[in-house]
Amino acid sequence: KQTVGSAFLIGTLNGLLPCGFVMIGIMTSLVTPSPLHSMWYMMLFGLGTLPAMLAMNMAPALISPRLRSKIRPYTQYFAVFIALFLIYRGFMVGDMHHGV
Repeated sequence: KQTVGSAFLIGTLNGLLPCGFVMIGIMTSLVTPSPLHSMWYMMLFGLGTLPAMLAMNMAPALISPRLRSKIRPYTQYFAVFIALFLIYRGFMVGDMHHGV
């Protein structure tokens, strides 16, 4: 059922899913000199993601439903492409550090 309560529950549970960028932010904040620095780092990290999150929230209003329906079948391929590209980049960074 699509009710306000179910949407809230799904949104809350979605917030518990691990996000790679957030995990990197948390790990970075853990190596700061003090808990205060860690707090500021995470606060600025959150503020830094705000423009992208707002843009993603407003994007559907900027793209016509007709164009969205044409794009939708290709999104899964785009996601796989981006994943493979990021894996490739990860290997290339590792190779640079090992002198290969």
